[in-house]
Amino acid sequence: MTEIDYTAMNDQALKRYMLTHRTDQKAFYAYMDRRHSRPSVRTTPVSIF
Repeated sequence: MTEIDYTAMNDQALKRYMLTHRTDQKAFYAYMDRRHSRPSVRTTPVSIF
């Protein structure tokens, strides 16, 4: 069986692959590592009085 190159996939393709191959733990960890490697951006609305 050939090894899948998760780094060659973009985020959307990796997520799609992970969701269709739910038993592939390597895909899950590759996706989660990628998600946690980026800073989370949070925005809050500014109320104008």
